[in-house]
Amino acid sequence: MAGAQSTLLTPGMRLTVEFVGERPVAIVFPDVVELKVADTAPPMHQQADSAFKSARLESGLAVLVPQFVKTGDAIRLDATTLKYVDRARAKGA
Repeated sequence: MAGAQSTLLTPGMRLTVEFVGERPVAIVFPDVVELKVADTAPPMHQQADSAFKSARLESGLAVLVPQFVKTGDAIRLDATTLKYVDRARAKGA
């Protein structure tokens, strides 16, 4: 597994493991993963859409997110680049 992608792991996460015989050889991450924001500065709706701020995710990974994202939001990250894709939809929405 790539070291950077290990920062996307959270308890209970389900991933595909590839085997050769009985030996695991690779873990396959989805293209996009959903994680909760554990800590970030308060949202600033007046800022330009292109402005980003730092956020710490539930896995401990620090990423840049748009100003409107707040602590507790679920966001989606590109699993390859570890960059913000969009805000996840609320369950049941």
